[in-house]
Amino acid sequence: MDVCKWCGRGEPDTTFENAHLCGDCNKKAVWALENPRPCDTCESIFTNKKSLNELVSEDGFMHLNIDGLRTTAEKGCPLCRIFLLQDPNPDWARLQTSITLFAETKDSVDGFCKDITSLYFWSEADQFKLTVSVSADLDDAAATCISQRPIETNLANENTFKKARTWLGDCLATHTESRNPATKPRLPTRVISVGNIGDSEVRLYEPGTPTYEQYITLSYCWGKPPFLVTLKSNIDDHKSSMPVSALPKTIQDAIAATRGLGFRYIWIDALCIIQDSEEDKVKEIGGMCDIYHNSTLTIAAVSASAVSEGFLCPKARPKVTLPYRCGDGKMGQVLISTQKMVDLWQETMYTRAWCLQEYLLSSRLLLFTDTEVLWSCQQEPFRHSDSTHVTYDAEIPTHARSPFRRLPGDIFIGGYLAPDANVAPFDLVKFKEWTSICSNYSRRELTVLSDRLPALAGVAQKFQEAWGGEYYAGLWPHHFIELLSWRRSQRLPTGFVSRPEAYRAPSWSWASIEGTIEFHFQNGHATKTKVPGAKLISCTVEPAIQEFPLLEVKGGQAIVEGQMILLSASPIAAKSKPDRGDVYWDDHPLDSQLDEETSKNCWCVLLGEAWAGHKSSEAISLILLPIPGQQDTFKRIGLHRYLSKASSKAWAGPTKRRMIKVV
Repeated sequence: MDVCKWCGRGEPDTTFENAHLCGDCNKKAVWALENPRPCDTCESIFTNKKSLNELVSEDGFMHLNIDGLRTTAEKGCPLCRIFLLQDPNPDWARLQTSITLFAETKDSVDGFCKDITSLYFWSEADQFKLTVSVSADLDDAAATCISQRPIETNLANENTFKKARTWLGDCLATHTESRNPATKPRLPTRVISVGNIGDSEVRLYEPGTPTYEQYITLSYCWGKPPFLVTLKSNIDDHKSSMPVSALPKTIQDAIAATRGLGFRYIWIDALCIIQDSEEDKVKEIGGMCDIYHNSTLTIAAVSASAVSEGFLCPKARPKVTLPYRCGDGKMGQVLISTQKMVDLWQETMYTRAWCLQEYLLSSRLLLFTDTEVLWSCQQEPFRHSDSTHVTYDAEIPTHARSPFRRLPGDIFIGGYLAPDANVAPFDLVKFKEWTSICSNYSRRELTVLSDRLPALAGVAQKFQEAWGGEYYAGLWPHHFIELLSWRRSQRLPTGFVSRPEAYRAPSWSWASIEGTIEFHFQNGHATKTKVPGAKLISCTVEPAIQEFPLLEVKGGQAIVEGQMILLSASPIAAKSKPDRGDVYWDDHPLDSQLDEETSKNCWCVLLGEAWAGHKSSEAISLILLPIPGQQDTFKRIGLHRYLSKASSKAWAGPTKRRMIKVV
């Protein structure tokens, strides 16, 4: 049974914020927070010369053990309280020996004292490192020794905007990989004219004739309406003026940031698209690729879960004030705050489908988190302030799972594939690029489910401009067979999810289902296979709106030639479950099976063999169900993966090759 990690006796009460503490110890923890009083040991850390020397030594500074921390925390020591509660190990018997603090430093400021940026201690070797950042206010005596400044409590200040302007200036002047046009971009159909700092009103500006000027775009989460948007009934009023106070907080902050950065115009979908005009919505959504890509900068409200929240006021964080003795004997103060580890995949912007293409298409972004502002562009995908206040998980931009990953630069200049993209050979790098985007996108949430294709249309447009060839509801002709290898992800269980009742895409498209998807062929094709893989003969899709073929579709079919066998003749029918391989049903729970009558009519068409490791391959096949009354016409219902020495043997034979239609 778990016990309270403060006293070691009571049972943890999970209803409290400190889930590893019992009710009595929670009261003590709250009292200590409200009555801060540093203990003698903590006060000596930065005031005693011997302590400072030990902090920067290899042996470190010996602090207190669990009993000492508990006693001083109960008396109100805020730093001991942090050491006691931030350690995630719930074992009350931990830290029986005194914790040893170490300092991370930069070059000294005044030549005779160390510039300490953070303190840390290890809790259980190689498992957990608790780090606290050290900073000093600019006007404090300690600032002569400590160069790190406290984290901003309000990002709507000149320091933030000056830093952002510097990043932008560096990018425009020196970043050859980021788009840097010689001429100003054409303004979208409508933009918000923000006026000057301090103005109480803004207005909707509709140029009418081509007008060329720099502008900003906003990427954010709407959340739950209602809030002020542009409608047929109020567009004329909005062109006259809009009180800033009538706008939701995120849009107010975006206007303040636009002014602070020195720009005149910003594009915000809620105000620049007529929300009750389907004609205007389709036209503007169809042009969002260029709207975001041509903007000079995109402001991204990373952490705001609704438009009412805003993004310029970071969330308050616990901090401790300790005395600091400078090298010349003067006394000052330093601020201690826990270092925050941020997993951006958990932040709102990285959970919303529409935000993906807004991020990927933007040449440059300012990412406003709930702690600080970050920079991202094609050449420098991740840049943040030189501080120890925040660290980021998966921050290496080239990693497939990094939230800072950008589109390949060639996508924006064309020539990414061979000119005749319809017959270009399979390219593993380019296949991975598209499947990585689709998998990332499919994890994200959509308020309107029919937006599954439209919310990725801008990215598809850029790929089409670079790749050439047709775009078939999420698939490309040069990778069509391999892209058919999508399946539901088992890493993120979705339970029972069926295809939407309303038609959204052909059954062979990953856009036809809900939930997270993954692809096979991530390691490429197996070579020297005895059984030939499938081949795309032709494909057509019927756009819902002819002028915007990359948005919604209302029909589609693919003519495929491949090796086909009945499901009853495939490994799926094996009596032993390990001999069946893996079956992934498109609209069934992962562990379900088709009823016996239906399975008699099912067929498996071999897509090909994919590398599965050293000298081994796996047969990947579609599971198809015939359409009644339509000869050689099927719909996809699942995917089969079979790993074996001769994985495709069951499909061998020239008589098994057929040409079929999949709808």
